[in-house]
Amino acid sequence: MNDAVMAVCGPVPPALPHSALVLDSPHSGTVMPADFGAVRSALELRDGEDCFIYALYAPVVARDVPLLAALFPRAYVDANRHVGDIDLELLAEPWPDAHVPSGKAGIGKALIWRTLDDGCPIYDRRLSVAERG
Repeated sequence: MNDAVMAVCGPVPPALPHSALVLDSPHSGTVMPADFGAVRSALELRDGEDCFIYALYAPVVARDVPLLAALFPRAYVDANRHVGDIDLELLAEPWPDAHVPSGKAGIGKALIWRTLDDGCPIYDRRLSVAERG
């Protein structure tokens, strides 16, 4: 076992899961990252959140079914988007990588959201490519 694995797992490998089922929740995170830079309140930013997922999944998780959940809010990064699904309207400079826009990019809901569901902008400026990074 290499040092990186030892640092994460310790000398004993983690136990095997009790289930082949894994639940996921990419849109229920509420931890606002320090570098978010949004001009909307935390309450407004919860607009895109899938609420009550933890309560919904609690009985299954109690039976040792793993839940993979994003901690960050969907308005910060939408974990269900392609890395190239970039809303070019949000950027202050040209996008240097492959651009793979979805229909969501046109309405401000690409990998990095530009607007909330009501159309209010999340940022008061365009973002640099490094910030998107």
